[in-house]
Amino acid sequence: MIESAVAFATFLALHSVLALPAVRAEIIRRTGRPIYFAVYSALSLTALAWVFSSALSLDYVPLWDLQPWGATITFVLIPAGLFLVLAGLFSQNPLSVSVRSTGSSDAPTRSAAALLSLERCLEACRRVTGADRSGAFLGQCQTAGEGPYPWVNC
Repeated sequence: MIESAVAFATFLALHSVLALPAVRAEIIRRTGRPIYFAVYSALSLTALAWVFSSALSLDYVPLWDLQPWGATITFVLIPAGLFLVLAGLFSQNPLSVSVRSTGSSDAPTRSAAALLSLERCLEACRRVTGADRSGAFLGQCQTAGEGPYPWVNC
């Protein structure tokens, strides 16, 4: 168990410390970009292999007894989970891992502005409808806008 904890801590430290912009920039300045990525990739894969190896050597402790209906539920819910993962990967989100790039360095600022616009939109819906649950009436104040969140420009 201790080896597994140390392996996981090493993996986290590797991805926390060496990925910091200041540390990363200094290492790249001293060694060069190709060498940094090669060494960082090799260290990451080694740490990941260590985490898997130590996890596989742990004793198996069942949390509950397996039931046949569990396989059916899993089989039914997997497509929904796969859809959510793919939707998340292909959606523009500057604060998360995504296949698409935002193309702008002010993306977090734009996301905050979009959230503020959404708050204004919800508040306007509350005033117009007089309802506390304005999400149900969000369709009343949707307008065509620009950007990744076209519905928040009320």
